[in-house]
Amino acid sequence: MQIIVDTSFLLSHYEYKVDIYSHLNIISNGPVHILVPSVVLSEVHRLSKKKGRKAAAARFALACLEKMKKPFNIRVIASGGKADEWIIKYCSKNKEVSVATNDVELHRKLNKLGVGVITLKGKSKLGFI
Repeated sequence: MQIIVDTSFLLSHYEYKVDIYSHLNIISNGPVHILVPSVVLSEVHRLSKKKGRKAAAARFALACLEKMKKPFNIRVIASGGKADEWIIKYCSKNKEVSVATNDVELHRKLNKLGVGVITLKGKSKLGFI
């Protein structure tokens, strides 16, 4: 299963103390391949240089991405523009991809396209919606 992750999803690992990688394994029923758009990675890097809780979450997300690179076959894919717009465009051309996000507006738009969305449910576990 190929899953595109956005910034909100990567930060939720720290913010809600949810082991997103274990949960992805459970709900995927097979190998997981995580795709990180370069624009998302740039946003997380930018956030990591600031101060505060979101910055700490961004630094944690970067460390986890590095640690989980091999087990989840994490790949950075070239992207440009705004992250949400790029994700929608990519998914409209690649129907086999699911998206992991906690962004309500992006979730709504992806649902209209028939894209599988993985999101945090009840701040304690992940689920397909």
